[in-house]
Amino acid sequence: MTTPVSEPASGRQPRRRTARTAPSRPPTRRDSRRPADAALRAAAHRARERRPPFWFAHRLLLVLSGQCPVHTLLAYARGPAYDRLTALAPLAPLRPRGADRAAPAVLEARGT
Repeated sequence: MTTPVSEPASGRQPRRRTARTAPSRPPTRRDSRRPADAALRAAAHRARERRPPFWFAHRLLLVLSGQCPVHTLLAYARGPAYDRLTALAPLAPLRPRGADRAAPAVLEARGT
């Protein structure tokens, strides 16, 4: 003899279990095939530093802020320009002074 299957008191069908499919990747992990955002920013920064206008502007800034000696620009500045640099460098006109010790930075440099 078989016993009849009783339905729940609410009159609804019992919920069936279905197989869940796992997500393709956990939400907290990033796709390992794509470089991280920090790595992309670092690569862009390195590429910018290799461009001649930016490189020269950055070196000039280091000399005028007293962080590098003048002779680092010896091969890149000619005659009167180099003489003017040798006169300005000891004064370090771009050296941070006072309470605001933020180091100067090159934001953009373009060549012609």
